Amino acid sequence: MSATPHNKNEMPIFDLLGRYAYALFELALEEGDLEGRTAEVEGLAGAINESQDLRALLEDQSQSIKTKQQALEQVGALVNFSPTLRRFIALVIEKSRSAELGAIAETFLKIAALHNNIVPIDVASAAPLNPSQEAKLQALCVEHFGDAALVQFSVDPTLLAGVKLNLPGRVIDASWAEKFAQLNENFKTHFSTP
Repeated sequence: MSATPHNKNEMPIFDLLGRYAYALFELALEEGDLEGRTAEVEGLAGAINESQDLRALLEDQSQSIKTKQQALEQVGALVNFSPTLRRFIALVIEKSRSAELGAIAETFLKIAALHNNIVPIDVASAAPLNPSQEAKLQALCVEHFGDAALVQFSVDPTLLAGVKLNLPGRVIDASWAEKFAQLNENFKTHFSTP
């Protein structure tokens, strides 16, 4: 997602995946069921995140569109997706965007959260945080964003150490991976040989 609306009547500017997510968001508003659609999309995102087999199928370009649509139709039947969400998923797959379906779902959830004046904050750490560390970061986010802060924690070993906060329209990266990248850039700039 590249931008968020400043008010609920203003159309934001999105990348391609954001446009898919925003189209589903607008449809949910038109149907008057943003809450229900959000719950469905949370189920979709969860299914994709939790199932290695489903992700592999969606990312496999050798699999047919029909095979992918049938697999997602089965998931939809299990978790009771609405006809609207089923048609949306079928369209995304038909447009050869099945590998991005999880990212589209996550973007939809961020748009819906912002619409509801919730600030989604993803906190990634190199290793799992203990409850005390999570509580301190949660308190810090609430201090800066108020009760609208919705903090989710995840682990990303590629960070090496430290944390990375993903906020709407902004990333705060205090990880060693970022520090090493900056150090590498400085060496290239100041010590490169002609």
